[in-house]
Amino acid sequence: MQIIDTFNKLKILTLLIIAAALTAGGSGAILYYAMASSQTHTVKAQVMGVGGRIIAIPDKGTGYIQNDTLTFQVESGVNINLQIIPDPGWRFSSWGGDLQGNVNPISVIVNKDMYITANLVPK
Repeated sequence: MQIIDTFNKLKILTLLIIAAALTAGGSGAILYYAMASSQTHTVKAQVMGVGGRIIAIPDKGTGYIQNDTLTFQVESGVNINLQIIPDPGWRFSSWGGDLQGNVNPISVIVNKDMYITANLVPK
């Protein structure tokens, strides 16, 4: 929660700086940057194989799960942690798609729409 609060304060500070620059005759390119930096992205995280579920930390209560896929919206630049919880008889193997690695849970900074897979294999 503290990361999101800090991020929001930085956005406000950025807008104040942009307003001052525009008042002093600055360019519209700065305004475009401010609008782009507050963009939201869709993250889809899908379980590959049978027997598990993915959770996002901090909890993305606005997300939904359908066909073993967790989908949620997040602001650009926000750090999230994803964790796969395998069902009995399954084990985590690796992350795929737009996220690579075999650490569980794993941290990622969201700066684009992402499709992430959690690969499970039988024990």
